[in-house]
Amino acid sequence: DKDEALSKSWFVYFSYRHPETGKLKKQPFIKGGANNFKTKRERYAFLRTMREALSKLLELGYNPYKDNSDLEAKLFSDQEESTPEKQPKQKSQPQPKPQPVPESLPLEPKEEVMGIDEAFKFGLSMKEHLMNKNSYVQ
Repeated sequence: DKDEALSKSWFVYFSYRHPETGKLKKQPFIKGGANNFKTKRERYAFLRTMREALSKLLELGYNPYKDNSDLEAKLFSDQEESTPEKQPKQKSQPQPKPQPVPESLPLEPKEEVMGIDEAFKFGLSMKEHLMNKNSYVQ
């Protein structure tokens, strides 16, 4: 089974609403070289990254039925600005030294941690309330 699953093509796919019909239409599969990986773990990791990138593109306004050159220019111009070689050198001005954070102020609220015994009791009480009386052995 394992070899059979790895011999098949793995891909990411998505559906997008067609502007004329208003119906969801499946878009072409995105393989992106995922099938070059030899193990299930590598393929899942690669395809998970591809899925997250696709989700981000869709959130930014990618539309397979329109010209996305504006989005492409925006994305690649952001990358160019973030590379250190492309940024013009600015005169370094003395920066103020960071002040130490007083220890009395917690940065994040601390959560109450449940002990093992409490966790088991909590889990059993949840099970008791969620299950039918006949199913829960007392």
